[in-house]
Amino acid sequence: MKINRYKYIWLPALLLLYGAVIGILFGKDFISSGRTWQFLATMAGDLAVCIALFFSLRKKERLAAEREGNA
Repeated sequence: MKINRYKYIWLPALLLLYGAVIGILFGKDFISSGRTWQFLATMAGDLAVCIALFFSLRKKERLAAEREGNA
């Protein structure tokens, strides 16, 4: 299936979009209540998870492609 082949692109992008929407919706509430650092840490954590997920899924895809080529 072609959609599974590019999972390393669309899944982190979808999670990053979700984090951005949540940040837009609830960011003002966090900042106005004095929890700016918590908001920034949450957004940074979301970004870090998306980046790590991208690289791990890309490596998994490359290893699977290498196994298919050698098999």
